[in-house]
Amino acid sequence: MNYTQLTTAIKGFAENDFPATVGSFTSAEQIARFVQLAEQRIYNMVQLPAIRKTNYAVELHYFYYPESIVTAGTTWLGTNFDSALLYGSLLEAALFMKSDADTMTVYKARYDDAMAELKQLGDGKNRQDAYRSGQVRYPVR
Repeated sequence: MNYTQLTTAIKGFAENDFPATVGSFTSAEQIARFVQLAEQRIYNMVQLPAIRKTNYAVELHYFYYPESIVTAGTTWLGTNFDSALLYGSLLEAALFMKSDADTMTVYKARYDDAMAELKQLGDGKNRQDAYRSGQVRYPVR
C-alpha cells in the first residue's frame, strides 16, 4: 500500500473527505497528520528490524523514525504491515472527527490485533540471529 492508496482507504473507511480547511490545515494536511501520528504510535510500540540502522566499521544498532510514508510515498510499514498503519490512521481520524464509541471500538480492536501481530514479528520472528540473550522468541510457523 502506498500513500495514495492509504489516503483513499482512510477517506473510504471514515466515509469523510474531510473539510477543505480546518483553521490553517488543508484536507491533505489533516490526513497526513493522522498517518504520521499512527506511524509514530506504531514505531514507539514495536522495535522492528526495519527501523534499526547500522553504520560504522563497528556495528552500532540504534532505532530511529524512518521517513514517513507521507513524504516517501512508500515505506516498509506500508508495504509489509499496512493493516497497522491503516487502522492506526483511522483511529487518529476518528479521534479528530469525534466519532461514536462503536466506531472507535472497532478501529481500536482492529488496530490492537494488527499491533499484536506486528509486535510478535518485531519481538521474536525477526530476531533469530541477534546476539542477545533474554529476548522473547517466537517459533516461525
